[in-house]
Order: sequence, then C-alpha cells, then structure tokens
Amino acid sequence: PFMCPFSDCFREFEEQDILTKHLSSHTAVRRFKCSLCDKAFKTVSQSKKHEDEVHTNSDLRPFACSWPDCDKRFKASKHL
Repeated sequence: PFMCPFSDCFREFEEQDILTKHLSSHTAVRRFKCSLCDKAFKTVSQSKKHEDEVHTNSDLRPFACSWPDCDKRFKASKHL
C-alpha cells in the first residue's frame, strides 16, 4: 500500500495515482473562507455546505433514520 506522508493523515491507497490525487487535498489552496469560523475550503460549494451543515441556526432536520423504532432526525445526511 501507498501511505500518505502527512503525519496527521493515516490514509493508505492501493495505487500510486490515487495517493497523488489525495495529496492535493493537503496542499491545495483554500481560498474560500467560512464567514463564521476559521475554516477554509477549496470550492465555494464546500464552504456553503459547511456553513449549512455546521452553522445553520435552523432546527429543521430533514434526514430521518430508517431503522424501525428510531425517530432520530438530522440536519445533514452524513450524520445519519
């Protein structure tokens, strides 16, 4: 396996070219800053998604758990 050389990243990849693409996630310029915290992102859509999921003041929770007898709901689908 090909290991990411960044000390705070423990990802492994089966192929060198996939590792090479992954490395850009560590080195790419993050020009789009969150207006509510210190995080920055590579794209406007990533910044918007972050603000919507992390900083939203809304209590809307449109994503429902599909397990029987579970009534939990979430603001973002990734939190299901």
